[in-house]
Amino acid sequence: MKKYFLLLVFCTYSLLSFGQLKGSQEIDSIFKEWSKRNVPGDAIGIIKNGKLIYSKEYSIAALEHNIKIAPSSVFNICVVSQQFVAFSILLLEEQGKLNLDDTVQKHLLDFPKYGAPLTIRHLISHIDGIRDMKEFLHSIT
Repeated sequence: MKKYFLLLVFCTYSLLSFGQLKGSQEIDSIFKEWSKRNVPGDAIGIIKNGKLIYSKEYSIAALEHNIKIAPSSVFNICVVSQQFVAFSILLLEEQGKLNLDDTVQKHLLDFPKYGAPLTIRHLISHIDGIRDMKEFLHSIT
């Protein structure tokens, strides 16, 4: 599969600020593969100076239900964003601002305690043992 994300996908759209970008044809050419019928789609939002200047949806959000991507579509970006968070944490470690063997609770005071220490290293290396993030977020709201 070709690169899934060429640009970061933003989930929130403003219906009042659909500006046109001069290079919209160039952007459409990048997303040409996602413009076909019956293929998993994508959405793009370009923000400049805090304002949405371009947005467009491409193809299908749920193939099994033939649901098109819309400005109101919500995407689960946890898996995509996790690598950027891990990289940022490694930069903080390199700068001496944290240690990978610090407990998570040292930096996130409200994070629940478990039977064994949970370190930052556990979180960024996927050996943390905590439940699915969506389930976790629902349990604390």
